[in-house]
Amino acid sequence: MKQWSIIIPALNEEKHIGGCLESICQLKGNRDEIEVLVADNGSSDGTVAIVNSYASRLNVRAFVCQGLRVGALRNAAAEVASGRFLAFVDADCLVHSNWLETASEILSSCPGIIIGSPYALPSEAGWPARIWHQRFHYDKRGDVSYVPGGNLLVERAVFWKIGGFDPVLRSNEDSQFCSRAKLSGTRVCAFPELAVVHLGAEKNLLHFARRQLWHGSNVISRAGIRGNARAIGLAAYTLLCASLIVKGAVLLEPKLLIAAFLGLLVPPIAMAASKSNDSGIRVMPKVILLILTYALVRAYALPIAAFRGVRAWRPEQR
Repeated sequence: MKQWSIIIPALNEEKHIGGCLESICQLKGNRDEIEVLVADNGSSDGTVAIVNSYASRLNVRAFVCQGLRVGALRNAAAEVASGRFLAFVDADCLVHSNWLETASEILSSCPGIIIGSPYALPSEAGWPARIWHQRFHYDKRGDVSYVPGGNLLVERAVFWKIGGFDPVLRSNEDSQFCSRAKLSGTRVCAFPELAVVHLGAEKNLLHFARRQLWHGSNVISRAGIRGNARAIGLAAYTLLCASLIVKGAVLLEPKLLIAAFLGLLVPPIAMAASKSNDSGIRVMPKVILLILTYALVRAYALPIAAFRGVRAWRPEQR
């Protein structure tokens, strides 16, 4: 049995997979105790060829699982993994040399928990990624609602005891997995020293909005709704305000229009002000714009998430 199985889901990751594998080559410790499993979702570029080119430097193999969603891809690799521990990382991430050594120490001293960290940012990350990270993820430590699936480490037996990732979800499968884990009594903890660099960090506001639309369209599920309660609440409130704005504009009711617009701004301003400091005040307009964009996009995605959530609850869809 290996000590670690590193699991990487991939689809047309020719641009990033080489850098990810190169960073894994630099890991400290006994390389014989590590296997790397790349679950490829039918890439049409050179992803698989690049993976195979590392066979002389890593115990790595790629296998095609075409037509699966990301949770199912990760599960497929976990089913054939031989490691005592599973380390999930995404193809567009770079690990640091102490990543697994540090994780081994943590899991040995605190067995049975799920660990990871919010992503670190590359130098080319845009202002939305930098502000969002600084406001909501920087140096987060201890018990958290979830850790991202692109940097989640857990004992293999614990992973399957929880039931693995939901294979149906298009996104948000990591939050849902961690919600189920917490409901079962398993702790989910963040350790900043485990952070991996996410090369796919948002470069502009449009990129940020698209990513939030993707995440927000799957926030409603049987186990995941608790972990996403605040996001769902903000989305519902924003959707109500937006509806009242439209109503006020259509019915030519200026008082309703103004009240709804001001109501729309209340949460972004309150959230931006809650963690402000001297440097934060200078970027406050960008923070408010970012949170408002998040709220509007999540409000737009909420009906989609509700529809998908209802379908997922139906037994014939499982």
